[in-house]
Amino acid sequence: MNKHFFSKYKGILSCTLLLSCISLLPVSADTSSFPYEFSLGTRQYKGTYSGDTNADIPEGSGSFTLDDATVISGKFSAGLPEGTLRETTSDGSYSIYKISDGKPYGKRNYYSKDGDLLSCDWYYNQQLVSELVASASDPDYRELLADPNSYTQQIFKISGTVDTILNDPLNSYLLITDSSGNEFICTYKNTILDPFSQAWVPNFNEGEAVTLYSFFSGSENFDTDELLPSVSGFSDNQLTLKQLLDGKEFKVTPTSDVPSDSILTSEKLFQNTLPHFTVFYGTLDSSEEVFDNSADLTYDIISRYPYFYSTDSYSATGTVCSLSVNYETESVTMLVQETLSKKYLYTTYSYDNNAFFPIIGDQISFKGFVKGNKKLDYFINDQNGYLLLPYLRLYTCAKQ
Repeated sequence: MNKHFFSKYKGILSCTLLLSCISLLPVSADTSSFPYEFSLGTRQYKGTYSGDTNADIPEGSGSFTLDDATVISGKFSAGLPEGTLRETTSDGSYSIYKISDGKPYGKRNYYSKDGDLLSCDWYYNQQLVSELVASASDPDYRELLADPNSYTQQIFKISGTVDTILNDPLNSYLLITDSSGNEFICTYKNTILDPFSQAWVPNFNEGEAVTLYSFFSGSENFDTDELLPSVSGFSDNQLTLKQLLDGKEFKVTPTSDVPSDSILTSEKLFQNTLPHFTVFYGTLDSSEEVFDNSADLTYDIISRYPYFYSTDSYSATGTVCSLSVNYETESVTMLVQETLSKKYLYTTYSYDNNAFFPIIGDQISFKGFVKGNKKLDYFINDQNGYLLLPYLRLYTCAKQ
């Protein structure tokens, strides 16, 4: 498969800004060039290292040239690349990605030699999503139920409609029905970003047509006693956080007095033995809404795609509605109502080296990195569930 798997996500970013992310250690006393090899994730690298060393091992700033003239440049630690890396091919095009403890993670962006963003990919458990997707097959539903052990951990492509969404504190559970009426349980983490094993999926709505790429976990009867429905920031029929803060009456489906479809469906359908999958990548089938890596970020975008834009910077203004202080870490947690969208963000902010200390009611301007979803549980008027809000880790906060 072409490495530019996500070629439809095009845009132009500043090459200078990206290159500034590559911080290099001071030059050590030893600078060498010698044959070297190492492995990252599932890939083995063999070529020539040039740069700083310690005891004849790469340590500090350097570059590694493969036999095909591809050059990996950045920092090395204990013989392995570390931090933000640039990998440049012989034609001058390049990619930017991150390594921690010898493990690649997060988003990988591909650029032309002129710095134009061409496409992007992601890592899941050190493997590129595009490579995992290429190995997916369509499920034989009868076989998965009759002989599940023969298919454990194989990758399948599940296409269908989201009938039910339930949650526990860390995960989301989707009941998917395909065009033949077959039902699947698909699970993934949907809270604060896990950079190494995050499922790269949007926040879905019930009733949407989706395609999910997943590892088969087995077939089982699924216990939903501890699972709850959820609402999220992008949903048109969401309860507003103001109702939670003011303690006013609400229902999970505000426009109806009937219990939510999620609860009725889960009691009715989840009693069956169903194939269970762990999702690593998913898309909406609607051509009207697709992930655009070059889009200008808005509340609705980061609420719909909290993981695809994880670690991207988001700025806005808003009002502090709720605040909790951790004096040991000199940090605050705030619920902020954004001025433009009138919707809510869950934010954290360290004030130790900053003159400004926010309080409830402040009008603030802020910038922060997107860190996935934050789940807030609620219980009002005998209804309980989870509210999903975009989570930002602020690096700038000032009073307007």
